Amino acid sequence: MYRFQTRFLLAAGSAALLGLGCGGDDGDDGGNNPDARPIDAVASTCPDHPAVTDMGAVCAITGPDTAPITQNLTLTANNQYLLAGPVFIGNDSATTVLTIEPGVTIYGGDGSFLLIQRGSRIEANGTAAAPIVMTSAKAVGQRGASDWGGLILNGRAPINFGDASGTAQGEAGTGTYGGNMASDNSGTLHYVRVEFAGNKVDAENELNGIAFQGVGSGTTVEYIQTHLTSDDGVEFFGGTVSVKYLVVTGADDDSIDWVGGWSGNVQFAVVEQKAGSGLEAERGIEADNFEGNHAATPVSAPVLSNLTLIGRTGNNAQGVEFRRGTRAQLHNSIITGWGGPCLRVSNDQTIANVTAGTLAVNNLVINCGAALAGAAVDLAAAGNVVTADPMLTGWAPGASSPARNIGAGPTGSFFTAVTYAGALDGTTDWTAGWTTSAEN
Repeated sequence: MYRFQTRFLLAAGSAALLGLGCGGDDGDDGGNNPDARPIDAVASTCPDHPAVTDMGAVCAITGPDTAPITQNLTLTANNQYLLAGPVFIGNDSATTVLTIEPGVTIYGGDGSFLLIQRGSRIEANGTAAAPIVMTSAKAVGQRGASDWGGLILNGRAPINFGDASGTAQGEAGTGTYGGNMASDNSGTLHYVRVEFAGNKVDAENELNGIAFQGVGSGTTVEYIQTHLTSDDGVEFFGGTVSVKYLVVTGADDDSIDWVGGWSGNVQFAVVEQKAGSGLEAERGIEADNFEGNHAATPVSAPVLSNLTLIGRTGNNAQGVEFRRGTRAQLHNSIITGWGGPCLRVSNDQTIANVTAGTLAVNNLVINCGAALAGAAVDLAAAGNVVTADPMLTGWAPGASSPARNIGAGPTGSFFTAVTYAGALDGTTDWTAGWTTSAEN
C-alpha cells in the first residue's frame, strides 16, 4: 500500500469497477479519472485508416499486415483503442505523426507496446481534466505490472554506445535509436499516464513504463505518470530530452534510470516505491554513464531539481546510486525512506567526477536507513546536505521541515525558480486530478 493516503492510496471500493468486456456504469480507477469504463458500453466511430479495425466497441490498431504505420493517424476522444500487438509508428525514415486527443484511453495486452520510430512523432496532448491513459487490457481487479509493454520513443539524439554510426538497437526489438541530432523532436507528451506496463521479455531484454531512447531536446514532456510498471518507471538511453512534472509510483525496479550519455533535465518529480515488491535492487534513481566504458562520450550529465524520492520499508537499496562514470547535478530535493543509504557513489570514474565537481548535489534533505559512506560522504559535505526527517504531509514538507531551508537552484530557461526543496510547494498539488492510485 502507498504511504500517503492523501494521494496514491487505493480508494476503498474501487476493486469492484469493471474493465474490458464488462458491462455497467463508468467508474473511477482509484485515482480521479474514469479510465476503466466498460468497453462494450462505448459506441465507436473508428478513424478511417488502414491500421485501424472497427470491432464495434473498440478500435483495434495494427500495422497493415503487421508493418509499421506510415500514414498519419489521429485517435479521437469518442473512441477507445486496443493495441493488437506491437504498434510501430513510422518506418525510421519518413515522418509519421500519431495524434492523440485529450481523454483517449489506449489498452495494451500481452506482447503489445507502442513505439514511435526515429523521424516520427507522437502528439499526445492531454489535459488535467482529460488525461491520455495507456493501460492494461485486462479487467479492473485483474490488472498488474507487465500486462503490456509500455511506451517507447526513439530519436536521433546522441548516445555513447552502439555501432560506428552512433546508433543502437532497442531492447526486445524496439527499433533503431541514436544519431547526431541533439535537438531532434519526437513530439509531445502532456498529461499522459502509462500504467501496468513493462515486460521482461527474456534475461537480457526488459521493457519499461516509458523508454526514451536517443530522444532529443526538441521533444516536450510534461505531466507524465508511470504507475505499477515492471522493470523501471522511466529510463533514458542517451539523448537530450527533458521532463517537467513527473510521477513514478510502484515501479518494480528503479523509478528513474539513465544510461548511455543522457544529458537532459528534470524538474518537479515525485517517486514512491511500493511495499513488498521483493526486489532489493530497486532505487529511486539508478544513474549510469556506460557499463562497457565508464568514460564514454558524450557523458551522462543531467541536471535535476525539486525531486521527492520516497522509498519503502524493508528495502535495503539506495535512494540514489551514481555509478559507472555518470556526471549529474541534483538540487533542492528530498530523499527519504530507503533502507540503505540515501546516496551511493560507485566505481572509480564516478568517484573522480565527485572530486572534479562534475558530479554534485546541492541543498538536499535526506532521511534513510543507513549512513552515507565513501565518496557519498564527500558528495554530501560539499552540497549542503541535511540529514533530517522532511516531515512530509502528502508530498509537501511540513512548515518546520529543514526542506524549507534551501539555496539557489539550477539556472537556465528550462528551470522554474522556486524557494523550496522537493516536488511540491505545500499549496498547489500539481499531481491532483490526472494521476492514479489503482492497485489492480
